[in-house]
Amino acid sequence: MIYIRTELVKKLFQSYVENEREKFIEVANEVINEEEKKKHHLLVKDLRKIISSLKQNKFQLSENKSAIYKTNIKIPIDDEKGFPLLEITNTYFNLDDLILHSELKKKLQYIIEEFKSREILATYGLKPKQKLLFCGPQGLEKTLTSHVLSSVLGFPLVHIRFDSIVSSFLGETATNLRKILTLSVRENG
Repeated sequence: MIYIRTELVKKLFQSYVENEREKFIEVANEVINEEEKKKHHLLVKDLRKIISSLKQNKFQLSENKSAIYKTNIKIPIDDEKGFPLLEITNTYFNLDDLILHSELKKKLQYIIEEFKSREILATYGLKPKQKLLFCGPQGLEKTLTSHVLSSVLGFPLVHIRFDSIVSSFLGETATNLRKILTLSVRENG
């Protein structure tokens, strides 16, 4: 039998009723962490899947309740095959999900703090980092790190589907790339 602390259940319901999405996710992660400590691996897997399966293209709200990114983004498709050129996913991880060297963890925490201080930076005419490039051999958890950062910062993760971008027609591949880059410029500009 699985028992969840009463205080966590109350917090979960309260955050749902008050429509506090971030608090709800925070408490849900607390429940998941407790179940993980009890070695309820199947439940943990199911709960993480449920949390991660929130609908795509929803507004993510910051502390001041203003939208960070746009909703209803029209995902471009390949004209030849009709496949989507990218996927947008929302995942919920935290920095503790990564096993990192302390120096690298400090760098990631710096990026997170810089983003959270974006309003202070704006008063000085500065912006937080907006682009990161992870490089290295396979198995270094570059993808997991990008999932964690997008989760912690409250952004969806955009996966560009190279299998859809590359076409048997050279001109079509260029068109597909242009569709993605145009979308990026339109959304940021």
